[in-house]
Amino acid sequence: MLHHPQSTDHESPSDGQRPAAPVDALSASALELLMKPLPRRQPSRQDSGSWRVRNSGSSVSMTEGVGEGFYRPGTLLWLSAFLFLLVPLLTLADVPIARYVANTRWSSDFQSALDLTLVFSHGIGVFLVLVGIMLMAPGKRWQVPRLATLALGGGSVAMMAKLFVLRPKPHALNLDLATTDYAWLWAFDWDLDQIATFAAQTRAFPSGKVATATALIVGLWVILPRGRWLFFIIGAGQLLQPLLSGAHFFTDGIGGVAFGLLWGYVCFSPNLLGSVFDRFAPESHQRLRRRKRGSYALAGEGSGGGVRSGDSENAESQKEKRAA
Repeated sequence: MLHHPQSTDHESPSDGQRPAAPVDALSASALELLMKPLPRRQPSRQDSGSWRVRNSGSSVSMTEGVGEGFYRPGTLLWLSAFLFLLVPLLTLADVPIARYVANTRWSSDFQSALDLTLVFSHGIGVFLVLVGIMLMAPGKRWQVPRLATLALGGGSVAMMAKLFVLRPKPHALNLDLATTDYAWLWAFDWDLDQIATFAAQTRAFPSGKVATATALIVGLWVILPRGRWLFFIIGAGQLLQPLLSGAHFFTDGIGGVAFGLLWGYVCFSPNLLGSVFDRFAPESHQRLRRRKRGSYALAGEGSGGGVRSGDSENAESQKEKRAA
């Protein structure tokens, strides 16, 4: 019996064949291709305006790419209620704060800087802000009626509250002899018996200028998110300016902020005036808002995972899989 010799792995290649590439070299080249990062796709203009909904557990967050950030009007209501509850507690510190401010010498430059913040509480200043938005931000012109209503309504609501509250202003008291009890010189005229003798010296709460500026800042905060730090600084200056001038106690300013936030909730809530002002929006913005609300509802129905905007078919398929 003839035995054929077994072929070994180290046979020499024939003359017409190329030697096979080593296994190690092929593996190295494959790994190099796999580890090479893929080119990153540049976001298009369409993607920049897209938004997404993420549902993680019980909390649902919604963001937009570029432009107006997502806002929750209910936050304004809760902040307003919190500040109203703080007013009785902070009243204990009104007289010490007013005495410290009155006995401290402030630089003229600092006082001039605080006076500049009054532009958000005066009628001419508000008018210039609205004209500036119409000229420099044409895409936001449809928000001008909302901003005007915020500024005018915030001051009007504060003025209506003044009719029922009687409280002296700091410069009407001798702060050197005043004690903490003087801060509790509150009186409520529910029947408006003293409306005929309306005196500004006894109508300190709340601050109408602070309420007007706060309501306007709420609108600018939502409409122009890139200027939020500037709006915050102006709001803080508007809160400090009445203290230095002796026109209001600290809690008067806090009350003005609370009324401004409350009126901001009224103007942005879709259940109140928010739906009225949204009708001024261009058709493209209205479609985006309807798309946002639809996807937000889809995200709220699911118990896990994320739902992207516009993927209604994927959402339905996920529901069918869960049911199966």
